[in-house]
Amino acid sequence: FGMALREETIKNLKAQGVEIITDVVYELNKVDYKAELQRLFSKNPEVIIGTYYAKEGMVTAKQAYEMGLLNVDKVPWYCPETTSSFASAMKEIPQVLEGMKGLNPLDPGSLYTEKFKKKMGRDPITAYAAMNYDALILIAMAANFAQSTDPKAIRDNLRKVDDWYRGQSTGGDKRFDEDGMQGFGQYEKVIIKGGKLFPYKK
Repeated sequence: FGMALREETIKNLKAQGVEIITDVVYELNKVDYKAELQRLFSKNPEVIIGTYYAKEGMVTAKQAYEMGLLNVDKVPWYCPETTSSFASAMKEIPQVLEGMKGLNPLDPGSLYTEKFKKKMGRDPITAYAAMNYDALILIAMAANFAQSTDPKAIRDNLRKVDDWYRGQSTGGDKRFDEDGMQGFGQYEKVIIKGGKLFPYKK
């Protein structure tokens, strides 16, 4: 997840002629990312682009703020997966993330959410429920298309059905790219204000 985003971000930035002066990969489940932050800022970057898992995102944001490195008025921070990276931080330390910009996948489709509410009597708690819904639908369609429950047969038929079912979970379109990743998801530009995400167009 994170490495795929990193590789695509680097590729697209270089294609636009952007110079990448520092590239830092972090380890999961650490309680201290000060060394990584010091390396990240060692060459005085003009902008930071990063994505994290929620736990690491909160630790990184908190420590960067305490070190005086998270000031979006001086050095803007952008995040390709804002909710995934800062869901915990937006709840617990919203002031740290104020003004940070990034991207977020579009909300789950109404077909799924309406079915969920009718069955459960409440809204889904997380985005992952809709992702599991999409995964199950795609697997069932591929198994039906293959007329088999053999895992390899199902795998080989997933690409034959992904264009028929575009998905209901975050980001929408579930068609696979050449690497088998969700390559056509839809995102919107967002900014963090008061611990919440708001669309922005600039």
